[in-house]
Amino acid sequence: LVQVYVTGKGGQPVTDLSAADFEVIDNGRSYPATHFEKHFLDVEGTPAAPAAASGMSRKFFLVFDFAFMDVKAILRAKSAALQFLDGQVRPTDEIGLVTYSVAQGLVLHEYLTADHARVRAIVDGLGARPRAGRAENLTQYIYSSDLAALPNPKEGQVQVSDPENQFYEGQARLQAGQSIGTAVRQNYVDQAKHLLLSLGHLAKALRFIPGFKNVVLFSGGIARQYLSGTRGGAVMGEWSTPEELAAQLNNYDAAQADSALRDDHSAMIKEFKASNCPVYSVDVSRLRKEGDVLSQQGVSGAGIREFEGADSLRQFAGGPGGKFYANTMEVERIVGDIQSSTAVYYV
Repeated sequence: LVQVYVTGKGGQPVTDLSAADFEVIDNGRSYPATHFEKHFLDVEGTPAAPAAASGMSRKFFLVFDFAFMDVKAILRAKSAALQFLDGQVRPTDEIGLVTYSVAQGLVLHEYLTADHARVRAIVDGLGARPRAGRAENLTQYIYSSDLAALPNPKEGQVQVSDPENQFYEGQARLQAGQSIGTAVRQNYVDQAKHLLLSLGHLAKALRFIPGFKNVVLFSGGIARQYLSGTRGGAVMGEWSTPEELAAQLNNYDAAQADSALRDDHSAMIKEFKASNCPVYSVDVSRLRKEGDVLSQQGVSGAGIREFEGADSLRQFAGGPGGKFYANTMEVERIVGDIQSSTAVYYV
């Protein structure tokens, strides 16, 4: 059995095909289609699914990346997953549940099952404990890097800025002594590599399951600067003390992408593509950004964006075919879009 999604202009599903419209070729030889099914799962504008038993149902794997999300992100991920389970799955859908943490690695909590109540109970029981298995949180250094670009007001001078800037400047000055050292950077890269290798192994295992396996990934993503480098790079300037030189060299190293990590990221995406696993990546890290797979721009500040993982999640979704969702405040729209994207297919 071969599961097929067919879309037309604007990504709309094509619903009027018959067996005669498909040609099956194996090793250069054409074979007639001896079995044919249409699956239209109550999507607006399409007929309802037939009452006959399905030869191949929809399959979803909910994947929680606890290593690259904080406690608030865990709560957002849980809320989105529970809303998906409560309102969008159909009785014939098969759901699997996987989590990843630094401490435990990749854990399969539930294999593909139609017992949605059991999956829901496991998701509902996920708490803040996985936070102990988090990767290095680089966002704590955002304010420090921003501070370097802020002018120091002279004595008696009043500096006027909007409330949001005042908040960031205040946080920056509180954390002025912090910087991302070599050890912290290497630790983060090592943890990111382990995540990518683990997900790649998951994709290889999913290759043996027939049909499409829709992966819904909840994560904060991998920091942009380690996959693509810091925009504008770093320029070596004049120095008068060894400490100033060391600081410039550290900044230069921090601005460079990690080529090995980037290769691992690309290899992981290829594994999901080869396994027929569309990825619907949901960025649960922050609420102040929105975009899609085709957009390379965000609404967040340039300095903050280097530490965000939205770009890595966007690339992950775009490679094997899927969608990237950045604004987890619009949970209803996200889960509804995943439902409509997967609800019309042929077998």
